[in-house]
Formats: sequence, C-alpha cells, structure tokens
Amino acid sequence: MDPIKIGHVSNADMYLANNKLTGRVKEFDPGDFSTKVISHEALGMIGVIEIPARGVEAIESSITFDWLDHEVERLVINPTKVHRWAMHSYVDVHGPEGVIADAGHRLITTVGLQFVGRSSFGHTLGEMLNHELECRTQFISQRISTSDVPILEYDPFSGVYRINGENVWSEY
Repeated sequence: MDPIKIGHVSNADMYLANNKLTGRVKEFDPGDFSTKVISHEALGMIGVIEIPARGVEAIESSITFDWLDHEVERLVINPTKVHRWAMHSYVDVHGPEGVIADAGHRLITTVGLQFVGRSSFGHTLGEMLNHELECRTQFISQRISTSDVPILEYDPFSGVYRINGENVWSEY
C-alpha cells in the first residue's frame, strides 16, 4: 500500500455524442446506482436479513445548464431517444511531497440518458438560468483513463452487469 495519497477532482469535460460541451454544463449527476434487495426471514433465524437481488434500481439522473442551450436541448429532449453522454473528470493525486504527476488520471463516466422532464421555464433577472433536464440512465460505464478494464459496466438491455470486468452474477 502506498503512503498517504489524496485524490481530488479538479474539473471535468462533458461530451454529447463525442462533441465537447465546454461552458455549457453546470452540473451533471449520472444518478445513484443501487442493487435491489430482498428481505429474508426463515425458521431458525433470529432476525431478518436483506440480501442482494439480481436487479438494479432505476437510475434517476440530471444535467443542469447555466443557460438555455437550445442546440443541445433540441437534440436531447425527445423522450423516445437515448443519447450517449460522457464526463471526463480530472483526478489530481497529491502526496506528502506535493502532486504525484504519474498517479493523476481521468475518471471517464459514460452513460446513455433518456429525457423525462425539464425544469426552469421561468427566469429571475440577473441570475443564471439553472436549466435542469431530468433523465433516466439506461446504461453506464465507468473506468479510469490508465486502464481498459471498466470499474463498473451496467447495460440491462444487453444483460451486462460487471464490476472490474467480471460478471456480478454467474450463469451457474
């Protein structure tokens, strides 16, 4: 194990279908990823336990813009289409001696988002719009730039649920 290290995300670039969206996205929330659980209680047990099910909960996500970017909105608000978004987060790693240059990397999060709602039809004079698109994440993959093996891959349409490149559930 290495000595004390501190990782810090200093910035991120957003992409929509491989097009960089610099200056457009204020905040991106790909959603919370959680496994469904089943309560289990049986004779001889002194308590109830919750065990993981094979399913994953629906993933609610959102993208907030500082201003109404009509070019992006016209492309993505069709609720019948899934669009590929990617966020490249720059992770700077610091140690007792300062920045550890060769330990820095990008955390690459790729998601398929389907539009389900929009907020901020109103506006207050002198304030940013904070225009939020509500979405559902249909697939997600997360990896670091220094590795080809994803940390997490989830695509329910393809039957993929892998952590560190390995299937979470075996086929028996």
